[in-house]
Amino acid sequence: MERKRLAGVRGVENYRTRQEEYKMAYVISDECTMCGTCVETCPSEAIKEGDPKYVIDPELCVDCASCVDACPVDAISEE
Repeated sequence: MERKRLAGVRGVENYRTRQEEYKMAYVISDECTMCGTCVETCPSEAIKEGDPKYVIDPELCVDCASCVDACPVDAISEE
């Protein structure tokens, strides 16, 4: 089983395998104001600009919830 370590993220010991099914735990609602706070706090760069709101890439998300805590309008929640 091939394992990939999340490189470049300080203090994160999160490992995933390609064979594992991954379900994204967080979603960004239509309440998103595109302020960018979540993008700045995401340690894995999983949040990208979408239209009309930011989106979370489930392949990059490490379920740390830093975006949930950072969002000033509470637009990010567990799925």
